Amino acid sequence: MSWIVQLIAILLVTAVVSAWARAARADRTLRLLLLGLLWGIALGSTLIGLGLTLARPRVAPGIGLVLTTTGIAMLVPLAGPVRRLLARLLPFDAESIPDLVGLTILAALIAGNLATLIWLGDQLRITSVSVVQLVAQSITLLGVALLAVGLGFERDLSSTTQRLGLRRLTLVQAVTALGFTVLLFIIASLSGALTQWLQPELARVIEDRLVRMTEEVSSFGGALAVSMAAGIGEEVLFRGAIQPRYGLVLTSVLFTLVHVQYGLSFITAGVFAMSVLLGLERRYLGTTACILTHTAYNVVAILLQNLAT
Repeated sequence: MSWIVQLIAILLVTAVVSAWARAARADRTLRLLLLGLLWGIALGSTLIGLGLTLARPRVAPGIGLVLTTTGIAMLVPLAGPVRRLLARLLPFDAESIPDLVGLTILAALIAGNLATLIWLGDQLRITSVSVVQLVAQSITLLGVALLAVGLGFERDLSSTTQRLGLRRLTLVQAVTALGFTVLLFIIASLSGALTQWLQPELARVIEDRLVRMTEEVSSFGGALAVSMAAGIGEEVLFRGAIQPRYGLVLTSVLFTLVHVQYGLSFITAGVFAMSVLLGLERRYLGTTACILTHTAYNVVAILLQNLAT
């Protein structure tokens, strides 16, 4: 039941932060309180992380690394001159409070996930999860995306779907999206072959992780349910909500780091390349096409994984 509480908490926090950031545009007091909270979290995380690293290096070096890295990463967009410089490279508004909050959270997630991956490495523990858990997690991602772009606060359902790039596909677009699936498999095959060749021990660890992750979704129905949920949740959040504001590269970096089961391997580089490809598809065909591509890829990949084992 704890995972249900966590997912609900994520949605509640997203709703509060999204509403607060939008209200802060017109209310100076709310703006100062929000900025003070972000600065406090960033500085607090940095100082606590440094303290853990220096005072008790044998007890919590990894935790210290994660906290310090996350805190410093949050400080970067909070600094006005740095944020304005980044705005020249990324499509966000440097003076927008919602964009500032989003960029700060994005920086924290990227830094925290990267530090965790470096800390744990091949010791990362992956456990199997049920179809219900995977679907619930994906629904949470979808909810986060909808709330983050302002559904219920400043957008109705129609303008929200437009902002997220969700639109009906033509037959040609659907076929093209399935063609992108083939390209994803080409990238996955190349990165997998390089990992098998140059990182054989890590390749075995990754294969074991994937088996454990997918052992409860071996049937076609389970694979389809999980694949559709992941395709919708991840694509609406990453390609629909994040990419238009923060660019293809940062979105792909975060997407890659979320898939920690691949460790620091050539497969990880392949995931990044796949994310870039999906980002280009989003740019020219929309998010719905990305959902179809991602879902088709996941279904086939899960079924092939189960057949191989």
